[in-house]
Amino acid sequence: MSHESTTPRGVRCVRFVASFTTKLRTFLLLIAIAAGLHGPVFAQCVIDSELLGAASSTSFAVIDGNRAVSSDGSSVDLFDRTTGSWSLEQSIDLAGATLLSMGLEGSDLMLGLSGEVRLYLHDGISWTLDTVMDGATSGSADPGWGSALGHSGDLLAVGSPDTDETYFFTRVFDGAGVPTWIPAGVVLGTPGGGLGTEITMGGSYVSISAPTAGQVLTFEYQGLGLNQWLLDATHPLVVASGTHLSLDQTAGETRLLLPSPLG
Repeated sequence: MSHESTTPRGVRCVRFVASFTTKLRTFLLLIAIAAGLHGPVFAQCVIDSELLGAASSTSFAVIDGNRAVSSDGSSVDLFDRTTGSWSLEQSIDLAGATLLSMGLEGSDLMLGLSGEVRLYLHDGISWTLDTVMDGATSGSADPGWGSALGHSGDLLAVGSPDTDETYFFTRVFDGAGVPTWIPAGVVLGTPGGGLGTEITMGGSYVSISAPTAGQVLTFEYQGLGLNQWLLDATHPLVVASGTHLSLDQTAGETRLLLPSPLG
């Protein structure tokens, strides 16, 4: 009799403990949820837009920090946002030249025209023409020389896709701090491959597309001592998926974005 009466009581006690534990866990869970509702607020992406200029059409647009450049192909408008809103800082008339490409980095503005590249520098007040590089002088007979540009610091790559070439230049400074761009070699692609159609540069690396050949070639700069570029890697390029490239070098890591049929 005592055994039969003890067993039911023991079972009831276990069930009570289990029931109490479940309720306690549920209570604590509700507290955690309530705390989460009043916890940290995650950052939200606020989309805003501002109109740059009043041009009827824009063929080129580049932004870098508080500076932006846009062009309709016949002139270039330069904007500044250091005051908190975009304002037109200066306009450059191309005087009938055909704009093929454009690059902006810090106080450097690169304009690729038909057969030449113009470098403008910002002196803290305005943009002034500093250097003109001529394709014919550099050894290229391609009128499309300058149709693609890659620029990073004191390094410059100029595409000449009709002749499957890409020309490199390095900016050096004399004792008085006066800059000069010196040749740093030429890389040749497969004939008819279109090497130099798209160029993207990050740090000491440059990636160049050859869309007809279905390739992207990445080169690494070997330093001013050698002043040359060596092939580092070759990647397949599916032209049907696009041809635009983007290269970035940050904290010792180099990343290259390529178009892919997978999206």
